Amino acid sequence: MKIGLLVATLLFASPGMFAGEVVVSGYAGGNMSDIIRVYSFTDPFSGREKELQTLFPAADGKFRILLDNEGVGEYFIRNGAHDNHFFIDGSTNIDLVLAPYKRLTGAEIQNPFFEYVTIHAASRADDDLNNMIRRFENLYLEAAGRISSIIESGARPGEKDSIIESLGETADRGKHYFFDTWVIYRTAGLKLSGINDPGRRDDILLQVEELFDPASRSCTGFIENHYSHFMRELASGREGGIVRRTLEAGNTARPLVDFASSSTGINYRPLAEYIIIMNLYLEFYSNYFNSKDIFPLIIWFSTSAESGSCRDLSRIISERLGRFLPGAPVPDFSLTNPAGDISTPASWKGKFLLLSFARSDSYTTLSEYNLLVRWKEQYGEYLEIITILCDDDFTSGSAKMSANGYKWLMLDGSGNEKLTSLYEVRFFPTFFLADPAGKFIRAPAPFPSENLMQVFQEKLQPYLLDNIRNR
Repeated sequence: MKIGLLVATLLFASPGMFAGEVVVSGYAGGNMSDIIRVYSFTDPFSGREKELQTLFPAADGKFRILLDNEGVGEYFIRNGAHDNHFFIDGSTNIDLVLAPYKRLTGAEIQNPFFEYVTIHAASRADDDLNNMIRRFENLYLEAAGRISSIIESGARPGEKDSIIESLGETADRGKHYFFDTWVIYRTAGLKLSGINDPGRRDDILLQVEELFDPASRSCTGFIENHYSHFMRELASGREGGIVRRTLEAGNTARPLVDFASSSTGINYRPLAEYIIIMNLYLEFYSNYFNSKDIFPLIIWFSTSAESGSCRDLSRIISERLGRFLPGAPVPDFSLTNPAGDISTPASWKGKFLLLSFARSDSYTTLSEYNLLVRWKEQYGEYLEIITILCDDDFTSGSAKMSANGYKWLMLDGSGNEKLTSLYEVRFFPTFFLADPAGKFIRAPAPFPSENLMQVFQEKLQPYLLDNIRNR
């Protein structure tokens, strides 16, 4: 389940547009009792989001939202199982029709890999930017399927170009600069598919370079589709030494940027920088590379990238990732237990802390927690186990956890998306291990069924020896 992050909002800038309060009204047919959540996109790398508002639609399914917007802003409304993607153009009010409501099932809520279905919302104004993109995306999906079949069959090579040319000549071209850029990036991806001619590839990349905009979803989508595993592929190939030496040195990412430029044919430095920053960010969580080696390179980009936008993005990323490095303090919060008493991380200093975010209806949570029952008995003198329970109904969920034999402290995290965003919780359960001083050891930590106990014991033994020496 994707969880949003609270980071600085990056919206699209549009010449001649100005900031203002925009009315977003619409119809959420079929939604009689479920909450609607409104988000802005805040991370051009991974589509992460910032929650702006929550509301219930009226009895007739209608809703009304006020948003402050500047330029072309990208947002979505989460309504049941659907993410209704939409754009606001400057200060122009819009009237949307959301996809028919579909309630999330219990299995979907529990599934850590569940992806909300993204729908391009329809607008009641025909020439609205949303309708332009929605019409184009329908044509794009059809064209992409046909091109995929052509490439697989190896037949009719000229037909691919004909399909792309027809797609690029959509009737809405020329009506809006943002839409025109969207079309160029989307068709560029199709043009690159199956191309072995370096000359043609360079021509396509040149067009992409001229329009490079890291705040544009069509731009970043194109880059992610084609370059998201660039660094990993580089590390496993003949030039793997470049990655290894750069990570070990940690003082500059310039060799990686240089190689990204020379090996891909990209001559525009900001685009090559962006590709490496994106890869560093994605690999920080993958465990393919050592995250401690990646972080200094992101810091380097935040001060030394040639592109101002890449420096800004790197600062956002370094702030985010820095919160979870070993030695970083556990982010503060204040939550209540079933008795209504308030707890904060400061309450648990003096012991190791195993903090987890979980749901009582998650099978994975229950299977992992069965191991923690024994750990609490063995290490309760040194280890505090705390669960932030994210059930919709905390009272019922905490009672269920207690009945299952999980007798440690449960805190009410129901509906607290700001906290799950702060901790970057991507699925349930997610574990964090901290030392007695309230500083992270591993964040996120391995599952108990993995090597979490080994990580804990490696820290516990020297801690106990220090206590003996200091007596």
